[in-house]
Amino acid sequence: MRSFALGLCLTLVAIAARGQALGAPQDPAQAKGAPQGCPGAGAAAGNAPCAAVTVSRQGKASMDAAAHNARGLAYKHSGQLKLALTEYDEALALEPNDAEALDNRGVIWNAQGRYDRALVDYNRAIALSPSDSSAYYNRGNTYANMGLTQKAIADFRRALKVEPSMVLAREALRVFGAAP
Repeated sequence: MRSFALGLCLTLVAIAARGQALGAPQDPAQAKGAPQGCPGAGAAAGNAPCAAVTVSRQGKASMDAAAHNARGLAYKHSGQLKLALTEYDEALALEPNDAEALDNRGVIWNAQGRYDRALVDYNRAIALSPSDSSAYYNRGNTYANMGLTQKAIADFRRALKVEPSMVLAREALRVFGAAP
């Protein structure tokens, strides 16, 4: 699922970059056919043309957040953790409830030994998307790094409950000598 999401995010980044290179308007209100004088995000609900622009802006924010998240993943995989963290921060500034960006940022905090921050991000990601096994698995890794073995085992088991085929969680349990 994550590899599909990464591929989709990278495709969105390419499309967005291509659109900007072709001179596509940055602001949806500037798009051909958009009504003049539409207010920003506070568009009146009764004003359908302006509401459409507001939805379009929200869609752009989501696409921009996905692009930042995709760049963060690329930086993380190339070992550039500070740049990855910056990209995840940007994604979350645009979409504060993006569970995937929170989970990804938690991985960076964990790698930097900032376990308290990692746990905050994982807990928020889990609250937003309790059916995503990745946040449970990653929180388990953070607990393991903190020496909290029982909490780590509990999270690896939660990850397996959500996604029974998750090999990483099963392997982590094996390392700790715990049954799934």
